[in-house]
Amino acid sequence: MPETAEQSSGPREVGDLKEHSVLRVGYRLAKTKGTGMLTLEGRAGVLKEAYFLDGQPQFVNSNVEAERLGQFLLEQKALTPAALQRALSVMHHFGGRRADTLVGLDLLDPLEAYRLLAKQVAAKLMEAFSWPKGRYTWTPRATNPYKSRSLHLDAFRVIGAGAAQLTEVLVDDWLQTNARNFITREPAPDGELSQFGLGEALLRVYSLLDGRTRLGDLAARVRSPEARVNLLRLTYL
Repeated sequence: MPETAEQSSGPREVGDLKEHSVLRVGYRLAKTKGTGMLTLEGRAGVLKEAYFLDGQPQFVNSNVEAERLGQFLLEQKALTPAALQRALSVMHHFGGRRADTLVGLDLLDPLEAYRLLAKQVAAKLMEAFSWPKGRYTWTPRATNPYKSRSLHLDAFRVIGAGAAQLTEVLVDDWLQTNARNFITREPAPDGELSQFGLGEALLRVYSLLDGRTRLGDLAARVRSPEARVNLLRLTYL
C-alpha cells in the first residue's frame, strides 16, 4: 500500500487519478503543509510538475505549449504578438525570467506582471483538476529548480476556483457513476469552507449533504442545467 500524501516527508507516493483526483491530492497537501513536487501525467503525454512549499503551490511547469506564459498573456490581451517577440529576443539579459523581462521593458508594470503570473500558474494546476484519468507522483522535499519568484498563492483559493471550473463532462460522469450513492459531507473545521472563496453557495450545498440523500436525487432537485452543473461541482468539492 503506497504512502499517502498526508505525509510531507518520506518515500515517494504514486497513485491513480481515477482513485485520487488532483483536487483531492492538492487538498491533502494544503491541509498537511506538504513541501515537494507533485508530478501529474495525463493523456497524450501531458506532463505537469507542481512545486509546493508548506502546502502552497509555488510554480507549475507544463509541457503543454498553450500553457506557456507568453501564450497566456496573449490570450489575456496583456501583450501583443510583437511585444512578446521583442521580450523573448532579449530575455537572456534578464536572467531568463519572462516576467522580469516584461517589467524591464516597460511592457507590464510590476503589480500587473505579478498578478498575471500568479493567475497563469494557478490556471495550469486547476486545468488538471478535470483530468478523468492519469497518474500522480508525490516527491517529498523536492525543490523547485526553475527561476521563479514566490507568488504567495493560497492553495485553498486555488482549489475553490478550480472546483468552480470543473468541466461539465467530468461532473456528469461522476454523477452517472455515483447517482445511487448516498452523499455524506466530510467534517470541516470551523472556517475552513470559507477559505475556498466560494461564499454562501458552498455552505448551502454542504448543508444538503446529510448522508440520507442519493447524489442522483440531489441533482434532480435542480431544474436549470447550469445550476445543476454548479451544484455538482460544489458537491464534488
